[in-house]
Amino acid sequence: MTTSGRGTPTGGLVQSLQGNAASLVRLELDRLRQELSDSARQAGRASALLGGAGLLGMVTVGTSVALVLRSLDTVLPRPASAALLSGVCGAGAGVLAALGVAELRRARPFVPEETVQGVTDDVRAARPGTSGGTARPAG
Repeated sequence: MTTSGRGTPTGGLVQSLQGNAASLVRLELDRLRQELSDSARQAGRASALLGGAGLLGMVTVGTSVALVLRSLDTVLPRPASAALLSGVCGAGAGVLAALGVAELRRARPFVPEETVQGVTDDVRAARPGTSGGTARPAG
């Protein structure tokens, strides 16, 4: 039986390495799942805001146009009433759309950067001839 310099059997070291690798893979997968769920949660909020903008635009236009136009027609000429109402509805929809787009931008990147960096570091550290991937040669 082969032993290392400290008297530990090589088979034991290999088993330890396999166990450590399995634990590392589990940890990285857990981090990946967490990062993806966080991004999906933010994207869901953004989608709700954009959906609300569309719904608000349709409901506002569909149910209030007649009432508001008739009210404005008593004060303004008909074309001016229609233009004013369109501007107000469009501004409301625009504000909600801008909020939704801003939320989508905050949800990015959709790639889990921390996990990718962790896996890259792990692969670099596992390469033969490296000292853990973090130490740099002096000079």
